[in-house]
Order: sequence, then C-alpha cells, then structure tokens
Amino acid sequence: MLLTKLWSEIEKPIKESPSLYTLNVLRLDENALVLETHAQEGGMIGLGLFVMCLAIAFIPAMFLVSRDDFLNTKVIGAMHGGEWFLYWVILIFETVTGLAAAFGLAPYLLYRGLIQSAPSPIICDRRAGKIYGSHKGKPVELDWKQVKLVLTQGILLAGGVQRFYNLVFFQPEKPETWSGKGNHRGKGIVVTAGQPWGWQLCGAIAEFIRCYMEEPPKDAAARLPAVAPGPKEAGWVTRWLDRGPYNEFTEVDGRMERLRERNGWPELGIWKSLFLTAQAPAFGINLLQVHARRVVKLPAAWWPKLAEGPNPYNVVEARPGDVELRRTAAKRVMVLLLSCISIGCAWWAWVFVVAIRNL
Repeated sequence: MLLTKLWSEIEKPIKESPSLYTLNVLRLDENALVLETHAQEGGMIGLGLFVMCLAIAFIPAMFLVSRDDFLNTKVIGAMHGGEWFLYWVILIFETVTGLAAAFGLAPYLLYRGLIQSAPSPIICDRRAGKIYGSHKGKPVELDWKQVKLVLTQGILLAGGVQRFYNLVFFQPEKPETWSGKGNHRGKGIVVTAGQPWGWQLCGAIAEFIRCYMEEPPKDAAARLPAVAPGPKEAGWVTRWLDRGPYNEFTEVDGRMERLRERNGWPELGIWKSLFLTAQAPAFGINLLQVHARRVVKLPAAWWPKLAEGPNPYNVVEARPGDVELRRTAAKRVMVLLLSCISIGCAWWAWVFVVAIRNL
C-alpha cells in the first residue's frame, strides 16, 4: 500500500466516542473482535461499476459512429497552421484517453469490484496484538504497536464537490522515518471506505478498536457501547440481511430488535422501494458483488480460540427464535429486492432501446 498526498493521521487521544456505526460485529470476547466492513460494496460502488460497463460498450461505439465527422476531409482541408495542429492534438488526446478508459481503466475497476476476491473480515487479536485482514485480494497481518490510524481522502465531482474519507490501518515499511507527511509505503487494511464527510465516523470506529486492543477488558467494557453479533446461521441469510442494499437502507444498531417488533417484515417502505427500482442497475451490480464474489480466506491459525468464561463486554445475545425470524426476513427481503431490481432493469433497458431507435 502506498500513501501519497490526500491523507492524514488521526490525532491521539481520539476525540470521538467509540462506535462501530455501519460495521457488523461477528464476534466480541476477550480474545478477538471480528468485524465485517463491506469496504468494497455499496450502491455508489455498484453505480460506478455500471458506468464502467457503459464505458466499455459506448466509447468504442461512439468513435465508430462519429469517425466520418471527426475525419471530414473538407473540414480538415479548410484548416490552416495552428488551427490544424490544435485539431489533431485534441483528436488524438480524446481518442487515446477514451480508448484507455474503455479498454484499460474500466476493465481494471470491474476486475477489482467483481472478480478479485472481496475483503475478508477484520480480526483484532487483542492478546497477540495483531490485526488480520486483507488488501487487494491477499491476506495481511499487522502488528498493532506499529499501526498508524490513517484517514485517506477522495474528492467526488457530482452535483458539486463532495469529499469522502476512508479509515486505513497502515504499518509503514520504515517506522523510523514516519513523520505523518509525504509518501510512505507499507502494509495496510482498509477498515471502512467511502464515508461522505465522515472523519467523525472514522474516528469513532478507530477509537472503538483502539479501546478494545489497548485497554483491559473491564475498563474497555465500561466505555464500549453494546453490540449484537448475529446468530450462527446459513450464509445466504447473512448476505441478504447484513450485506448489500438492505444493509445500506437500514441502520445496523437495533436492526434485530426492529425485526422482532415487525415480526420479520423488512424495513423497506414505498419510497425506498421506488428508489431501489430507479437505481436498479447499480443495486443489481451490488447484489452481484455480494452473492457472486469470493471472499479472501484468512489462514486458520489467525483465528483466535473462543474465550472461556463470562464475557466482560456488553454483548447482546441472540434470543430463541431469532434464527428462524431472520430466515423469514431474509426470504422477504430477497423477494422485494429482486422484484424492484428486475422491474427497474427492465424499465432502463426499454429506455435505452427507445433512445437508440430515435438516434
């Protein structure tokens, strides 16, 4: 991993109160904290990948259809001197960048988002002082004492300038030269990604993990908020309820309690359903990410044994019947999401066909 310019180290002591916000807790005891981050999933990422599919299809087609206009001999013959030179510079630049996007950048991003193995859960081994996870499809082991808590930044130009933040655990190759500025190489794990104006959110997540890793269990338990790890169940249930569109449209905190109150009916009303339908291509790709991508498999030796005795942390245990309730909710979510996305994709396909016919 390479840190370049748009990043900063989180200052200690961290001001934000510990919280996990959008992360799902798979396990919390004296030996390990295991988190599911969904760092490469989401509707915005799905939309971006859909745009990459369009780029592969339409950029070459655009050049093919408009080649006669670009290479109009009458227009070119009427040019003189600098005008002629500037025309060819612009034409060559647009052609090279367009084809590079269609056959270089777009396939690369589609590979990263759909084919390369998805990030593994993050294991925080408190006793060994290790953080285990993955980056770019490969397992990564970090020494907590050498880890720097880093915020990387990005800028999105869409309806104005939007800044988003990623929380990264970074272990520099040369800790002795670490100054918090400039370029640095090392090992890293992306903990959470794409948080709009999310420096506080990232800080709260960093503080939760720091508190767990560095403070004695009794002291940490007094500060950490309650968490509710999901019950042991079939993987398909977790994928429909805790990942993908449903995870984005509902809050993690209290989700199980709300499912109990609603008797397993999903929290997707008419407006959320209409939005899902309108953005069907993006969320369709998001579902493909969740259900088709392999996940990086971490070595078995990296998984700490379950702690024995009472759990000092504030863990909300599953109730009898939760497994069956979640299975019922997952089936309903599956039907609703597939219906909205199927209708939406059919509508968008009709729009494209009509638009092409009217060209």
